[in-house]
Amino acid sequence: MLAEKAAKIPAKRWAYIGFISEYSKAVYDNFKKRLSELRPDVIWVSYHEQPISKLDAPSAINKLSADKPDALLNLLVVGDQQKFIRAGHTIGFLKKLKTVVSPNFGLPEEHEGMPATDIPSGWITGGYPIDEIDTPTHVAFVKAFNKKYGMKPNHTSFISYITIKAIAAALEKAKNASTAARRKAFEDLSFPSPIGPLVINKKNHQSTLGFWVGTTAVKDGAFKLMDWSYMPGDKYMPFAKENKP
Repeated sequence: MLAEKAAKIPAKRWAYIGFISEYSKAVYDNFKKRLSELRPDVIWVSYHEQPISKLDAPSAINKLSADKPDALLNLLVVGDQQKFIRAGHTIGFLKKLKTVVSPNFGLPEEHEGMPATDIPSGWITGGYPIDEIDTPTHVAFVKAFNKKYGMKPNHTSFISYITIKAIAAALEKAKNASTAARRKAFEDLSFPSPIGPLVINKKNHQSTLGFWVGTTAVKDGAFKLMDWSYMPGDKYMPFAKENKP
């Protein structure tokens, strides 16, 4: 879903930076594959993995700069991400890029506490535009969460709530406590969520939960996800053609 937006940017020389994990490697592999399908002219000029929470931002940026990319896939998170952005502004690296794709930067817990002057504009990212998701079930979820905890939910809260809902629905469907019954119950399981019913596909064990994708911006002194759209999970997960229950 991110590659589709990135493919529209006239950038050809891509670089990657991210923390060392199976998640990051999977995102990189799938993004690279899909972008190459959409843009056969794209080349990857640089690949940099970093131990999480141990980023030397100026050093990493110097290594990236040496390869002269005009676009970046950025899988850094939280503290490392914020250090990278500050150094990228200071050194002038970020302004040389035509685009940056950072899948998680738009999530509230990723940019929380960043000064508005540090927040980059125009990055392609996933996010959680909590105040703009206006379905009745989501509005009710946010209201109930705020009443109980005195704060708005972030994306982790949202995912955790959905996970508990899925487990509860599976236990109810299983009817007994055996491992086999519980495992079977998750196949084609339909369960409620704040954004409507979701299904866990028995072929790939993925839910149909999607992601909100847009671009980064600052509005009224705070982060804002601009021009976002909700991308349904069943259209983008691996083996998408087989995802329909």
